[in-house]
Amino acid sequence: MKKHTIGCKSHSAVPSSTKPISTFFTVNVHNKSRTTRLAKHKLKKAIAECCILDSHPFALADGLGFQKVIHEAMSIGRSLGKSIPIETIIPNRPTVSREIDTMYTLRKNQFTKIIKSINRYSITVDFWTESHTGVSFGGVSLHCYFKTHGLKSMVLACREYDLPNSKSPNIRTFIEGILSDFDLTINENVYIVTDNEPKMKAAFREGVKRIGCSAHYVNKVIEHSLTNCNIGCDLIQQTFNQVKTIVSHIRQTHIQARLSLSINLFSKTRWNSAFQMIQDFLDMYSEINELLTSSDQKLRLISMDLDLLKEFTKYFVLFGNICPQLKDEFYNVLRDEIDGRQSLESKTHKPSAKLTTSSVTPKRKRTNLLSDCFDPDPSVEDIDDILDFWDKQQHIYPVLSSIAFDILVIPATNTSVERLFSTSAASITNKRTRLNAAKIDKSMFLKSNLTFLTTFHHVNTTDKSSTEKLVNKELYEIVDDSSSDAEDNETASSKNNNEDDIF
Repeated sequence: MKKHTIGCKSHSAVPSSTKPISTFFTVNVHNKSRTTRLAKHKLKKAIAECCILDSHPFALADGLGFQKVIHEAMSIGRSLGKSIPIETIIPNRPTVSREIDTMYTLRKNQFTKIIKSINRYSITVDFWTESHTGVSFGGVSLHCYFKTHGLKSMVLACREYDLPNSKSPNIRTFIEGILSDFDLTINENVYIVTDNEPKMKAAFREGVKRIGCSAHYVNKVIEHSLTNCNIGCDLIQQTFNQVKTIVSHIRQTHIQARLSLSINLFSKTRWNSAFQMIQDFLDMYSEINELLTSSDQKLRLISMDLDLLKEFTKYFVLFGNICPQLKDEFYNVLRDEIDGRQSLESKTHKPSAKLTTSSVTPKRKRTNLLSDCFDPDPSVEDIDDILDFWDKQQHIYPVLSSIAFDILVIPATNTSVERLFSTSAASITNKRTRLNAAKIDKSMFLKSNLTFLTTFHHVNTTDKSSTEKLVNKELYEIVDDSSSDAEDNETASSKNNNEDDIF
């Protein structure tokens, strides 16, 4: 067969007179659409049964992971058919757990190679303590720009904080340890976004450019006024807690499904959530009064001072109005700064008096550098992405574009890490009591970066054949590892496997 293949490649292709098989039959469009409808009906029934039997939410089919499973199942079904029972190829819990470790190692190595080519990036740092177990986690995210993918926010770690105390030197050591795992270092050219707690300020005071989270102070002011005692706000705090209790009851008893609008719940990490919750509550007050059936909640609603609550919302309006004002002030400062530099440039580059007007090459008049950069130009196409714009203007404004890249990759807040903690909290449930902190760290890294790493791999790979060979090599190495099957069977039969115990 090998000699035959070599012989075929050595001869040029000759047009064949043999008719293809497609000429002897026609595709019945009606039968094809009927087959598709039948397959959709079977899959719909199977997903509904899955949600019922395994207590999954109805949005199970919306997840990318579930769609990936269906795609792989269809591919396996085409190759195997019904010859092999499905029970023989479905992995058990320990096998899936070990596969996450393998995926984390491969994707982490790929991630480390990718970020070596990055010149400008910023880092976001924050800490969180799980309420039930008391385990503290440190979250770190990386923000950078790719020409093919744009601005990206990627999770580096959601790691258990295992140092003796939370003093600033230990915090600095902990963060540097995470960055060193990805061959990253902290230096004076790196911006780190943290909250404005004293220990965070002290940890990143030297050798790095620390930027405080813009929403942290606002969060603290609102949290202080709503939760702290002995500050003279007892009546307002009592009213706010009543609203929060009623809204929590509405969400837990599924009354919200019968409301014309959904009501948001207060969150300490979102400064505008308190205002949004109270505003939604006032808008839905008449509907809530009709739908509430609990006598306790009904009494709490009736005894509430609505006039005080309406006056209380005026307090939050001030915080909502300050954001556009700060935005306008920022652009005004930026415009004044560039105008000042432009005027300085015009003073330092005046033409010599000895030169006549005829000997000077006529130049386009530059009235304002800011307008020169951003005003519409017929020769430049409209670009919505500001980073993409500066990437295409590097040859015209090399210094200014470099400054733009340094600044624009810095996030205004540390919400990327806050979202990471929210996702981690959703993973630590009462049904996952054997999930340890190391597995959470690996799962959060993969959840945040897996789609990007897969896309980056396909977009930036030019030699498709070599890529397929590498993937097949890794696949066959895993399949040929016969020792893992015996280990899986042995582990599955054991009822006291505690490799993941922590919670």
